[in-house]
Amino acid sequence: MVHPRGYGSYPRILGRYVRDEKLLTLEDAVRRMTGGVAARLGLRDRGLLREGMFADVVVFDDATIIDLSTPLDAMAAPPRSPTTGSAAMPAYRGANERRTTHERNDRRHDGDGTPRRHGSQHMQRVMVRYTVKPGRAAENERYMQEVFAELARTAPAGMQYATFKLDDGVTFVHVYSHESANGVSPLPELPAFQAFRAGLAERCEVAPVRTPLHEVGSYSGLYVT
Repeated sequence: MVHPRGYGSYPRILGRYVRDEKLLTLEDAVRRMTGGVAARLGLRDRGLLREGMFADVVVFDDATIIDLSTPLDAMAAPPRSPTTGSAAMPAYRGANERRTTHERNDRRHDGDGTPRRHGSQHMQRVMVRYTVKPGRAAENERYMQEVFAELARTAPAGMQYATFKLDDGVTFVHVYSHESANGVSPLPELPAFQAFRAGLAERCEVAPVRTPLHEVGSYSGLYVT
């Protein structure tokens, strides 16, 4: 399942919090989404338009951009979808125009067709499962809602994260994916996540079990790239 913020986080920040509510300036928002993220993840060759760096560029209309993604249509593009380029190569040109097979293969494979991992990028994919004590599920959900609210505000790059509650009402499953140059996850640094973890052991009846995930295939799911 794709969360709406997976496609709509930045348009929501630019449209709602910058333009409509004026909670931060456009310049500060763009800095946080680009150079700020790159610096936090240790990406020394990205995040700024400067000679010798990768030219990752998004062109958008600040007067109209807004998120349109919903739980029923999580991949909905913003109005007048922006033109996106990665390393100076067009990667996305609006809602109805997809990359060509040649463009996709050029980014995902080396010259001999061998799959690559976007340079020196590190991919981490894990599942964490645990069971909370009776009567503690709602508390656990509140903590997680704070985590996702903070993720929506900060929009860390390269991260996909979802939490599910099983039918028994007390068992939770977290599915997490993160890609970065240095392999360091920004999740543990979030104050909301730190608050969630602080009391987790006391809330649990069955302790968390962390399991690495190895993708076999996917269709319109968490890890489609």
